[in-house]
Amino acid sequence: MITKIISFLILILLGFFLKKIKFLNENEGDILRKILFNVSLPSLVMYSILTSNFSGNFIKIFLIVPITMLIQFIIVFLLGSIYIKDRKELATLILICVMGNTAFLGYPLVELFFGLKNLPIGILYDQVHFYTFLIIVYPLISIISRNEKFSFKSSFITPPVIAFLISLILKNFNMSSFFIESLNILKQSVTPLVLIYLGINLDLNITKNDLKYLLPTIFLKLIILPFITLYISNLLKSEQIVKNVSILQSMMPTMMATIIFGSQIGLNKKNIAKAVGITTILSTLTITILSKYLIS
Repeated sequence: MITKIISFLILILLGFFLKKIKFLNENEGDILRKILFNVSLPSLVMYSILTSNFSGNFIKIFLIVPITMLIQFIIVFLLGSIYIKDRKELATLILICVMGNTAFLGYPLVELFFGLKNLPIGILYDQVHFYTFLIIVYPLISIISRNEKFSFKSSFITPPVIAFLISLILKNFNMSSFFIESLNILKQSVTPLVLIYLGINLDLNITKNDLKYLLPTIFLKLIILPFITLYISNLLKSEQIVKNVSILQSMMPTMMATIIFGSQIGLNKKNIAKAVGITTILSTLTITILSKYLIS
């Protein structure tokens, strides 16, 4: 397991190195993002849903995810309000602390830890996580930042979400083996492409002023949230595999798309980008350590 995670880190650093030697730049990285977001991730979602069967009490994910996110939101809001007076900066801190990379990194890690048959649980976690963000967290962050302009439509209509909904329909039909195998080939591009893309977008130029955002994010996002998830999962008496997948997904670093959502309401894009970078690097360590104690 540790070998796999270290391999992930090496690929992230490869992307960072390729940017440093100017073999790839962030604009070219956007091409990778488009392929990932529009082709690879939807293929992974569809393959997983079409080849797997849900079994067990997954309904509790619809409770675990919103409860843990709101608890985290409240903790960050109360803590941040003590030393951050600027409303937009406070909203920035909340955004980077609450939202996790449960798709780009979450999907391959769930498959790595628990096998492809349990990936639908990780996908369901990600969907509930995403819609809780859109319906509850994002509007609250917008209010805190005193920005009244954000679009639900563009956020809901995304390729992975569409793929998820289409797969639920296609699951009722007997799909061609050629179609399934094509999805299988495409889905295998997710892990290497996403890790290289993360490396291309890493920003490690950390200043002293950045630490007031990054240190709480590292502590609350990468360490505290998994323990909150463990507590809520136990409180709800969740099935073991549901609990394990939920805990692993809660360990994910700051979601890359927070840069997009944050910029839409005028938040600090530089701090968001740095949070994505530093939590992605450190998550290889925290996931390795915490998974030994929290996942059974």
